[in-house]
Order: sequence, then C-alpha cells, then structure tokens
Amino acid sequence: MYRPNYVPKQKKKLNYKVVVPLVVLFALGMYIIVATLIKNETPQETGYAICGLNDYDSRKLLEKRQEEVLKNMETLPMNDYGVYGESLTLYQNAFSFNTADPMIGRTVTLTNLCKPQEQFTFLFGSNLDMRIPLDTLPEGFYDVDVLADLKHYALVSDATLTDTFSTVVRDGLVNNATIHATQDLFDIGEEKVLNKNYVFLEVKSAQPAEEEYDIVLDPAGGSIQYNGTSDPGNTYGEFIERDEMYTAAVEIKSILESHGLRVLIARDNITPVNVFGAGGRIYDAYNFKAKYYIQLQLGTSGSSMDRGMMSLFSNHASNRLSTSIVNSLLRSTSLQTTPYDDGDNINGVFRTSSLSGFDYNDVVRETGGKFTGSGLLDEDFSELQGFAKDFRNGMYGITLLYGYLTDGDDYHVWSTEKDKIIEATAQGILDQLNIGGEN
Repeated sequence: MYRPNYVPKQKKKLNYKVVVPLVVLFALGMYIIVATLIKNETPQETGYAICGLNDYDSRKLLEKRQEEVLKNMETLPMNDYGVYGESLTLYQNAFSFNTADPMIGRTVTLTNLCKPQEQFTFLFGSNLDMRIPLDTLPEGFYDVDVLADLKHYALVSDATLTDTFSTVVRDGLVNNATIHATQDLFDIGEEKVLNKNYVFLEVKSAQPAEEEYDIVLDPAGGSIQYNGTSDPGNTYGEFIERDEMYTAAVEIKSILESHGLRVLIARDNITPVNVFGAGGRIYDAYNFKAKYYIQLQLGTSGSSMDRGMMSLFSNHASNRLSTSIVNSLLRSTSLQTTPYDDGDNINGVFRTSSLSGFDYNDVVRETGGKFTGSGLLDEDFSELQGFAKDFRNGMYGITLLYGYLTDGDDYHVWSTEKDKIIEATAQGILDQLNIGGEN
C-alpha cells in the first residue's frame, strides 16, 4: 500500500568514542589476568643469583649441593679470615698473633659450583702470601672443603658475614672475591635452602674501584724532623736519599701505570710526612686498600763491608717479591748484592730478623695488618699503629736497598745506570705479579 507518511529507518552508526575505550579496557583486563596467572606459575627473581642463573635456578643448585654433599659432611668452624697482598687466609680460631692455628698444615679445596669439574686445592703453609691466590681463581661460586685428619669437612661460620677483597688490576680488571657465610642468602620468604652458615667464596671480574690502589711506593726520607722540616735521609756527595728515591719512585710509578696498575707514592717531595702513625704513609696505604708496599732506600755506612743491594721481607711471608726484583736488577744492571748471606735465599734477599715473633724491620711488620702484628710491638708502635692491629687487609711489604753511597762501586753504578735500575725494579715487580710478561 502507498503510505504517504513513511520514513525509511536509518542504520545506527557506531559510537567510537565509547567502543574504543571499552575494547582497550577489555584487553587490559585480559592482560592483567593472564599476567597474574603466569606470575603465579613462574618463579620470581627476588633472591640471590649466581653462575649467570636466575635466583630460582641458583636456589635449586644450592639445594642440590646441600642434599648431595654438604649434609653428609661434618663441619669445622671458621672464626677469622683476611688477606695478605692477594692471598686469602682462613682461620679455624679467632686470630691471635704468635699462636699457631689448626688450619696451618691442612689442605683446602675449592669447588666451583658453576663448573663442578673445576676444583682448586691449596696447602695452608706458614707463608701468608701462599694460601688461596685470589688473582688466579676463575670466576665462580666456590664451596670450601677442608681436609683434616684424613677426613673432609665443610667450613661454617658462627657469625653471619659477607666481606669482599680485590686483587690488583690485570688487563683492566680486578678479581673481586667475596666471602659469604649467610645461611639465608638464597632464601625467599619461608623457603629455606641452607641449614648452616656454610662458607662460600664468590669470585667475579670487575672494573677497578677508583678509591683503591694496587701498589704503594715509599721513597725513604722526607719525614718530619723535630723542627718541622723534611728529613733528607742519607746524604753523600751530590746525592740526597730523599730526592733520589722520590725521583726513582715517580719513574717506577710511570712504568707500572703503563701496564694498568694503580700506584701511589707515599709522599710528595715538598711536604714532609711520617711513615708511621695516624695520617702517615702506612695509614694512607691501608685506607686506599693497597696490596703491596715497597720502601725504596739508599744507604750510607762507615764500614767497608756495607755495600751492595739487598731486599728484606717478612718472616710470615715468602721471598718471592724480593727475589723477583733482585734477580731483575742483577740481570739488567751492574748492581751487585751485599756480601752478607743468610743461607736460605739468593744473595741479596733476606728474611728480616725476628724479635719474639715480630719482624724486626718496622715497615715490613707494620704494613701486614693483624697478621704480622701491626700495632702490637711495645708502647711506641701500639700508640702509633694501633689503628691497624685488627685490619684484615694486610699489605705484602718489603724494603729495597739499592746500595751504599759510601761504597765507590755502588755510588758509580747509581750515578751512571739510574735509568736501568728504575726499569729493572719495575720489571721485577711486573714479573712477580705476572703482568706484561710470559711468567
């Protein structure tokens, strides 16, 4: 039929201003739901991680180690620890100077949990610098096994601790070695992994810290005299020990730094500063966490027997650094060694005399921290160096005497071969540190 008032219905248009937000809200809601479900099914990384794993897999690795190895081992306590140079030492008892610890003479094995086939075994002898060499350990997370009385023990600590030590710079990096003895290190919430403060050693390569130094060179002379002026040290003819040793230290520093080492000269040649005491040279070296301390000297004497070079090292350490430097000087210069001989080392290398177990040489003794009895010898050093008597960062300290200016031959060699002597000294240090050579 014909309807004169008929109007065709119009199709409704979508209101995009309403629909689009609704679609977005729906998608966002679905995303939140799915993400929540995934979160509930996937372990979250909120704990400690090792070996390049996430925290969940790290925890499983430690659970497996405890189940298969640690729970079946008896334990020994670790009550002290520290470093001397780049060597880590562990003690069963709290360290007491001149008291033999049960760990001495035992064999310590480190097993890298990141690569269980990597095991490193060390015999703990009397030399502080020949225990666990932190500079040679590959990156990893190591547990500690001690062989005592033909039986293997896991090392544990009563105290919870985390402490980090670093090596010198090699190829632009240091080894940061962290001792962990933290039972809950891998725990997440109520999920427990370890049942004791087992001792682990974690080693990581890292960029060197700007506030630390590797080596301190201490040029003799330049201490504060009674009237406030700078002590010239030994003098003879045109030579002043203070100036000669400072110049030598500057040039040795330059060579060592060209190989990436961080080197501090313990004084400048303007303002006098004492070797010992708060604010002194050794004090600064400790604060900068130096690993090696080398004092440079030129001597004078009225005795014709006093001639030739020599290097002194601690009764509590090996002769390796002194031997390396003296050998380098003998190879590359005309310097001769002192006519004296101690019978145990190559000519020119001496273990310093011992005084009731203390190193007689003050610098060698006071740079080794608690392990060489720093700050313990008589009232003077107790007052001057008392700040270091509990330091766990011991420096491997030596003194190097280039010879006697009062001896004609020594005087001539120092006058004519100073550059060679400086280069040979630096090379001896590099050789011992296994830097820039084939050693």
